[in-house]
Amino acid sequence: MRKVSISDLIGNDFEIVGDAGREISGIAYDSRNVKGDELFVALKGEKCDGVNFIEDAINNGAAAVMCGKDSLLSDARLLILESKYPGTVWIRAADTREALA
Repeated sequence: MRKVSISDLIGNDFEIVGDAGREISGIAYDSRNVKGDELFVALKGEKCDGVNFIEDAINNGAAAVMCGKDSLLSDARLLILESKYPGTVWIRAADTREALA
């Protein structure tokens, strides 16, 4: 996949904190498969929420993280992560599965 800016990829229908012009090279929803400059989509599953793996994804090279507004990630925890990883672009979606599709 060629690199594309986050704003070109997802448009304006999401809450974005950080550089929406940042380019990403791909999308992953499994933190173990994240490669450099990819968007990690933290999907909420039946038994586990992808937000539990955000830091793993960032440590594997994620440039941006998308999580759902209905995820287990509280606003306070999101603020902590945003300050801990200031170079990461943070995206909040109403429904991450729909956004991924």
